[in-house]
Amino acid sequence: MNHCKHNKVSQRPKNTKLLLKNIMILRLFFLVLSLALMIGLQGLSRLTHANPFDHYYEDIEESESVKVAALVEPYEHLEERANDAFRDLDEAFSPRYDQTPNHDRHELKTSLKSKRQAKRQAKRRAERRAERRAERRVERRAERRAERRVERRVERRAERRVERRAERRVERRVERRAERQAERQAERQAERKLVLASSQFEAEVLELVNIERRRGGQCGQRRFSSSPELKAQPLLAQAAHNHGIAMAQQRFFAHRGPRGDTPRDRITATEYRGNAWGENIAAGQRTPKEVVRAWMESPGHCKNILNSLFTEIGISFVFDQKSPYKTYWVQAFGRPRSR
Repeated sequence: MNHCKHNKVSQRPKNTKLLLKNIMILRLFFLVLSLALMIGLQGLSRLTHANPFDHYYEDIEESESVKVAALVEPYEHLEERANDAFRDLDEAFSPRYDQTPNHDRHELKTSLKSKRQAKRQAKRRAERRAERRAERRVERRAERRAERRVERRVERRAERRVERRAERRVERRVERRAERQAERQAERQAERKLVLASSQFEAEVLELVNIERRRGGQCGQRRFSSSPELKAQPLLAQAAHNHGIAMAQQRFFAHRGPRGDTPRDRITATEYRGNAWGENIAAGQRTPKEVVRAWMESPGHCKNILNSLFTEIGISFVFDQKSPYKTYWVQAFGRPRSR
């Protein structure tokens, strides 16, 4: 039995030479076949205007990329598979592998397969990692772009709001200025009209007072008969005008001034020489008829108007838009000394 085994071992080197020759022929055949496939795929890529091995890095149309991927996928790892098969053949017919027992050969085959599988798995993992990294990069870029777009929109909206607010403020300021100017112009026109009409108002008040004096009337519990008409006196009119301006400008309404001056003090300050004096004041009335009616309804003011002791009068009408009552009416009564 040992002799037979020795003869088989001695005959194996001749068989291995034949196998190696066949392996070389097969290797050449596979190389020629792979070259032919490569040339055919290159021709096809020229027709489709795309490189089949660079379809991951170039932006091509979807239909063409799908066709090229379907053609390339079966032959993508052809060269690696061929090299692995040649390695298996070399190791199987090598003297070391030929002299090993059967169980050792099985272990070698399994170890080689496990190593190749580990390499392939490592490659696939690396490819998956690269794909994930690429996807993450794309996602991050998309998120950054979206965030930038949102930020730009928010900034634009904020800028528009600020611009609109500024425009509204400017418009409001312009409107307020226009309104104020219009109000000032209206006030000035009213003041001019009232200033022009003041002399006319004073004359109407004098006429209405003289009408009431001619009639006579009841002032409270006292009855007044008809009395002579009053005459206009410039010094009394000056005293009445000064008191009307003081009330309008200093915002008060009384016979006694802020400094304690009385109607007699104001009349004598104009160098008017008289034996009797009196004063009527009113505020807020718009026309001479209203103010004379208000005075006649008041017993004290009515007595000054119908009193026959007074022979001269000074009347003043003052208008001030900024004052509380706007209009102020003053009557200064007097009786000159006999020479």
